[in-house]
Amino acid sequence: MSDLEKMFAQARQVEPSPALRARILADALAVQARQRPAPAPKRLAGWLSRLSALLSGSGGALAGGALAGFAGLALGLLQPSGLDMIGEVLASESASAQIDLMPGFAALTSEE
Repeated sequence: MSDLEKMFAQARQVEPSPALRARILADALAVQARQRPAPAPKRLAGWLSRLSALLSGSGGALAGGALAGFAGLALGLLQPSGLDMIGEVLASESASAQIDLMPGFAALTSEE
């Protein structure tokens, strides 16, 4: 048994006095009496405040979906050069021979 465990065991055996409990309770009640209630949030009128509330609450998923849709639209319209190559490979007759859909660990560690 370590020294710390011995001190905890000794502290568990001693019951705090009723006077100590009363002082602790009085101090806690005094601190609670000084606490002010939180001010109510101000409601802003207008469409901008409603949009802000939508995006800050559960609208985060809506914003994520909109961003994903915009990214898909941008990739579809801009056609980066790497996507053209993938499209050509997939359109060819021997696409399954050229693309390894489940590469092994050796493909990740090869030094080409």
